Amino acid sequence: MRRLHPRRGLVPGLVALLVLVPAGCTASDAGEPALPADTLSRSQQDSIIGTLPIPGADALGRARDAADAAAERARAIDGDPQG
Repeated sequence: MRRLHPRRGLVPGLVALLVLVPAGCTASDAGEPALPADTLSRSQQDSIIGTLPIPGADALGRARDAADAAAERARAIDGDPQG
């Protein structure tokens, strides 16, 4: 009965690992980030989502309106001249 050498598959496996790992970790363009940063604020995103015809979007719009109203009341109570 012939026995296989235990390290027979080790060298090709290491070579494949050394080739594939760095290739998977590089960005498509080294000068730009992989994912662009959001350009909209959370309030702007919520405002857009509130207008979409999806379930729960109207509740998000109402919650945003309630938060805006509460912030306006707080500014009025504090006497903020910007309000």
